[in-house]
Amino acid sequence: MLTLTPDDPTQTQRKALRTTLRQRRRELPAEQHHLWSQRIAEACLALPAFCEASSIALYLSDDGEPDPSLIATTAWAQNKRVYLPLLNNNTLKFAPFTTATSFADNRFDIPEPMADDTALVEANDIDIIFMPLVGFDEHCQRLGRGGGHYDRALEHASHPLLIGLAYECQKLQTVPVCGWDVPLDGIVTENTVYLRK
Repeated sequence: MLTLTPDDPTQTQRKALRTTLRQRRRELPAEQHHLWSQRIAEACLALPAFCEASSIALYLSDDGEPDPSLIATTAWAQNKRVYLPLLNNNTLKFAPFTTATSFADNRFDIPEPMADDTALVEANDIDIIFMPLVGFDEHCQRLGRGGGHYDRALEHASHPLLIGLAYECQKLQTVPVCGWDVPLDGIVTENTVYLRK
């Protein structure tokens, strides 16, 4: 678990933490990444909220993030609607995700679904959003990549349950929080499920 130096400005802390935590995540052996991703996905599938949900959003694993593909395949098998995030005019929306979805890289070289604007939905139209993160603490504060796209999209969203997926090696004693940060309802790691108190 990392600790913070209290005399650093928040943004400097956050930038340094992102660098350290992303490197730590990238250095996980492929077998460990696969095994822990499976454990995380299985824990998500066991959540009562997942059983009750009719729609979920998740992400395509990148930069060593836990792979949520088992969640997607299970959701499809249960006839749930599945969505992926898509940057639409710098606003995060969600596009339908099926086995037939085609992809194109966005400006960050991250694959996104190719979808017509009329097919996009807002966060409030989704029951559970499984989110990537760079760091977290036991109070379910999330340190993201730094673009703020999720925070802006979720600022006024009241409906979706927000669940972060992470490895225990990404846990911090305390996430240095900014005023725009949206806390998560829970975080699932390979070892446990953290719920916001």
